[in-house]
Amino acid sequence: MLSLVFVYMPTHAQDTEENPAVVTTTDDWYWQNPLPQGHELNSVSCLSATWCKAVGEGGAILSWNGTEWLADNAGTNTVFHDIHCLTTTFCKAAGNNGNVRTWNGTHWTADVFGVNATLNAIFCPTTTLCKVVGSGGLIRSWDGTTWTTDTSGSSAALNSIHCPTPTLCKVVGGGGTILSWDGTTWTADISGTTTSLLDVVCPTPTGCKAVGNSGLILAWDGTTWGDDTSGTTQILYSISCATSGFCKAVGASGTIRSWNGTAWGNNASGTTQNFYGVSCVGTACKAVGTAGMIRSSTGNTWTANSSGIVTDLVTIHCPSASLCKVVGSSGRIRSWNGTVWSQDTSGTSTTLYGVHCPTTTLCKAVGFNGTILSWDGSTWTQEISGTSRLLNAVSCPSATFCFAVGQTGTIRFWDGSSNAWAAVTSNTSSELNAIFCPTTSLCKAVTDGGEIMSWDGSTWSADVSGTTVDLFGVSCPTTTLCKAVGYAGTVLSWDGSTWSPEASGVNTNFFSVSCPTTSKCKAVGAGGRIRNWNGTSWTGDSSGSTITLNSVFCYSDTFCKASGDFGSILGMTTQIRTDVTNGFSLDIFNDAGCLTTLSATQINANHPFATAGIQTGRYWILSSGSCATGFSGSLTLPTTFTPDVDDKVCRYAVDGDGWECAQNGFTTTTITRFGITHFSDWAAGNNVSPTALVLARFTAQPIASPAFVWGALIIATVGAALYYHRKRS
Repeated sequence: MLSLVFVYMPTHAQDTEENPAVVTTTDDWYWQNPLPQGHELNSVSCLSATWCKAVGEGGAILSWNGTEWLADNAGTNTVFHDIHCLTTTFCKAAGNNGNVRTWNGTHWTADVFGVNATLNAIFCPTTTLCKVVGSGGLIRSWDGTTWTTDTSGSSAALNSIHCPTPTLCKVVGGGGTILSWDGTTWTADISGTTTSLLDVVCPTPTGCKAVGNSGLILAWDGTTWGDDTSGTTQILYSISCATSGFCKAVGASGTIRSWNGTAWGNNASGTTQNFYGVSCVGTACKAVGTAGMIRSSTGNTWTANSSGIVTDLVTIHCPSASLCKVVGSSGRIRSWNGTVWSQDTSGTSTTLYGVHCPTTTLCKAVGFNGTILSWDGSTWTQEISGTSRLLNAVSCPSATFCFAVGQTGTIRFWDGSSNAWAAVTSNTSSELNAIFCPTTSLCKAVTDGGEIMSWDGSTWSADVSGTTVDLFGVSCPTTTLCKAVGYAGTVLSWDGSTWSPEASGVNTNFFSVSCPTTSKCKAVGAGGRIRNWNGTSWTGDSSGSTITLNSVFCYSDTFCKASGDFGSILGMTTQIRTDVTNGFSLDIFNDAGCLTTLSATQINANHPFATAGIQTGRYWILSSGSCATGFSGSLTLPTTFTPDVDDKVCRYAVDGDGWECAQNGFTTTTITRFGITHFSDWAAGNNVSPTALVLARFTAQPIASPAFVWGALIIATVGAALYYHRKRS
């Protein structure tokens, strides 16, 4: 037996003095609560218990694979109102501004629709016939190539459509409108109601059900429409019938009604949030709704497919990278331990508006009716604020010095000696919205009307702000630099003596700002807006959310978290990219908790285990430190060739033999893949199959450089067998 051991090192000149590595960084925001994401979901379409797609706000499209929900990239942040999937390779989604997208089994593309209108529903009885309905009586038809307008004969808002055959469709809408299509013409049905109808389904050509406001359910027997007794007065937004004897109707306040072929009964949903869409195949159903909520059932028992709280979160603060507190409505306090978010017992149902933690064992939270809570590292207790006025914010530069600010110029002070807070003269009657104290002798507080109040260690006085717009957030990384943000994209900067305006580049409201250093600030606000200050100018971050963000806090340049409406919590990781070519993009969609660092290194050579189609001259080493699972995202790779449908993004399967390849879209210079849940080595494959095998298995360990070590290449002559064992360290 002959045993050979050798070491392989890339021969390309990289990271040398002659060719120094080009390192860039980019901040990537992703969902941490709710999971898998927090956008409202309006519709879901399922073809089996293991295949569904759901759509909603912010251009959200999610795919269910039987185990988890992963994000599709729709290429838009426009709202989707409805989706219909005829097969796993043919779906249509429709939404605002005439937005129609088509799924071909790998990626989404935009239809040429031709009308800028709100599209409420879409249905495709065949792959060459689709109907879409919308505002003002709009009905348009697709023939496999082109969208054209039908004559609906109605001006009502049309909310839903279902076509059990290519020559029979039913449309429902405002004022009890029901229209019927016979393959040629639309005519009005007699609904017998003026109540708005929101959804319709026809499990057979002679049986349909429609739902709407006030718990209304109508049934069609092939000739006439009549009332069903729904047993609820809640708004019913959606209905799905797998058969004529099995239907689910969902709606407001977690309502789920179940049809057994004879009567409607109640299902316990386990939530009070609104459901907007439902889809059933056999007895398996999915229901979607508020803040990304997803529920699943087989029969009449519903369980959660999504996780997390959905109450509004107002302020977040992190005294370390392994401790954060976020507060919000109904006394909600959530705590981050460096890995997961969990619920604190606050002892109050009062809305909390501000929180600050000077140490990892001391936090103060303030809110409605002068509420002040204190956390000692384990328990929250009530303190005596001495006021019944709403308190908006609190700042503690030390463990024995805190200011709380609020309505009509209220300022309360705590010196650490007791649980009682004392009144301080603010010298303003304006509402104080935010405060930041870099030291005990310097604080800045901002108000409605553009006032900025300054504490010098003994008294509060007014700065000259130069603005009259409402200011909502302030942060001071040093005693000579502060940033204040507010209405219509306002940003002010203080240099130790004077406030001056800065160009934010947007006109949306900012509600919070955080500056961990003099060259790094994040400002957040309406519509999920995040702006980044690099020490010179403000530029945009992609938040991945269109939900209002109320607060942001950055413990360091590379550790930030943002919170907002409907329980939104976004995490941020800074990607470190080495020698990465333009066109590369790694977008993290969500993370359960462990993701803190990401690195991407481009190697301008063929991967040592590349097969013929993957020998495209470059590959990428992606690493997330010790975080191996719990995240998902999308990856776009630039190519050295012109991509087509046969080209793919390929991952070396470190837990098995060979390459695993897939594609979800391409341009003239890039290839994209969704559902990235593992990191290792990646390459662009030219005309490769979904699995491109190699001769050997190797095991990958976390690496810090592009060097590879091959170990123990053993050649055995017994049985004429050839064994390879390669190990990369």
